Amino acid sequence: MEPARVVGARMPDRKCSDDVNGRRTRPVGLGSHRSPPLVSSTGGYSHRSNTQRYQQTSAYCIGPIIRTTVIASGRRALDSLPVVRELRQTHWMQSSEISVRGAAPQDADFINEMARHAATLENRPLPARDDVDVQELLPTTVESAFVATAGSGRRLGAAWLLTDTVPLVPALSSAPELCMALEPDARNQGVGSALLSALLHHAAAQGHPTLVLNVHLRNTPALRLYMKSGFRVASAGRGWFGVAMSRSTKRE
Repeated sequence: MEPARVVGARMPDRKCSDDVNGRRTRPVGLGSHRSPPLVSSTGGYSHRSNTQRYQQTSAYCIGPIIRTTVIASGRRALDSLPVVRELRQTHWMQSSEISVRGAAPQDADFINEMARHAATLENRPLPARDDVDVQELLPTTVESAFVATAGSGRRLGAAWLLTDTVPLVPALSSAPELCMALEPDARNQGVGSALLSALLHHAAAQGHPTLVLNVHLRNTPALRLYMKSGFRVASAGRGWFGVAMSRSTKRE
C-alpha cells in the first residue's frame, strides 16, 4: 500500500517565521518556490533537511535586503560625483526658458566679465579686467553683443562679433571673428547653441557670408559645440594651441 503523502499546512503570509520548536522555517505560500518532498530510502516521503530549508529561506529573506542596500549604496556613490552635484545645482536651468536679446548699456560689466572668461581656459584663474588679452576681446560697442538670459532674467552668457582685429584666417580677411563665453554653471545647458544661432542670423543679416573664431585645442567642450554647429578647422589659430575655425552664415 502506497504511503500517504504528508502535505504541510500553508501559513497566511510569506514572512519567515519559527515553528513551535524554535526551528527556522522557509516561507510558505510561494507557489512554485515551495521545495518538493524528498523520497526516503524506505519508500516514504520526507521534507528537506533543516540546513537545506534554512539556506533557501535565508536566500529568499536576505536577498531583497542585499539588493536594497546595493541600490542605496549605488545612489549615494552617484550623488557624490561632482558632475551629478553640478547638474542638481543647475536643475533650475532645465525648467527655465533660455532667451537671447541684444545687449544694453547696463550689460557692459557683464560683457567685460565674459571677455575675462573667453581669455582663459576653464578652471584657470581669470585675468584682470584691464588685461591686454581681455581688452582685445571686447566688442566695439556693448550694443553689438548678444546676451542669453534664463526665465528668471539671470544673465547666462554673451557673444559678439569682432571686426577690427587682425584677420584670424588670411584667406577670410573680411570675415568677422566670433567671441563667446558663458557662466561656468550655465555650460552644457543649450545656452551656447542659442547664442551661436542668434549670432549666425545677425551676421547673415549684416551681409557677412562667413564667420571665424579662435578656440584653444584643449577646450574640448567648446570644440564639440562648434563642430556640432557646423564650424570646421580652417587653419592654425592664435597661440601655441589656437585653432581657427570657420563657417558659412547660411542655414545648413
